[in-house]
Amino acid sequence: MKRKVVQQGPATLMISLPSKWIKENAVCKGDELDIIEEKGKLVLTVETTESSTLKKEFSVKDFGIFNEYFVNYFYQKGYDEIIIRFDDVKYTDIIEKRVKQLMGFEIVENKKNVIIIKSLMKIDQQEFDTVLKKLFQITLVIGDKITEALEKNITQLLEEVKIDEKENNKYCDLCIRILYKHKYKYPDHGFTYFALLRELEQIGDLYKYIAFAFQNKVTPDNDVDKDILELYKKIHAYFRLYYELFYSYTPEKARIFFDQKNILLEECEKKIIASSQETILLQVYFTSLVHAIFDLKGPLFLMKI
Repeated sequence: MKRKVVQQGPATLMISLPSKWIKENAVCKGDELDIIEEKGKLVLTVETTESSTLKKEFSVKDFGIFNEYFVNYFYQKGYDEIIIRFDDVKYTDIIEKRVKQLMGFEIVENKKNVIIIKSLMKIDQQEFDTVLKKLFQITLVIGDKITEALEKNITQLLEEVKIDEKENNKYCDLCIRILYKHKYKYPDHGFTYFALLRELEQIGDLYKYIAFAFQNKVTPDNDVDKDILELYKKIHAYFRLYYELFYSYTPEKARIFFDQKNILLEECEKKIIASSQETILLQVYFTSLVHAIFDLKGPLFLMKI
């Protein structure tokens, strides 16, 4: 779309706003618009108010299949009010359970064939960095708990990992929601942040799978194999290295990050070859976790370039 610049007076240049955009955003004479200057661009946005909400109605029939993940997608997309219609009571339980895991979402009406969900929490774009750092820290805590569980034979800590992994999901969902609600604030890095968040959620899942795999092996009378424990600690230290690289980048840390990937994968491969049937699943998870951590390089360096 192109617009011709028109001179209005001796020192003022003007362009017209597209009529379709004006109608979609209900812009009227006298309204104030936000203009952000950015690398040769002007980003024009309508000032949002508390009363402006994203509202949409869905039927489970619209999707052919409907499960708990769709509730997350509604939340991530930035909807403030969602009406979900269905013809099977089983969907009530699915929706209720998932809404409880989403920060700021509440069911405000629950009838026989319809549930209405509303967001009761204002999303501030300024909170994104804080929430993202919290997501990193929760994931680090998950890995630390597994280490402590293995070193001290505390099975309860492995149970706690399941709860913490849900917190990982919760903060990941909130970050994606902020990106959708304020996408004009992230013109350069929006897609990059989304890729980062998806990877962090997958890493949380892998830590959970590792905790599951260790559960039957950790008892007060049974020590975990020291070689397996040491390899796990190295892999978790690799994730911590990425965290430090992300928030405090140095060329030296970047070199170590790249070098460590191959070292860890070679060690994982040797362990897989020598593994018994009981431990091979752990080694597969270890290998997957190394790959997932290394894949975080993409978002990091896209932001640096």
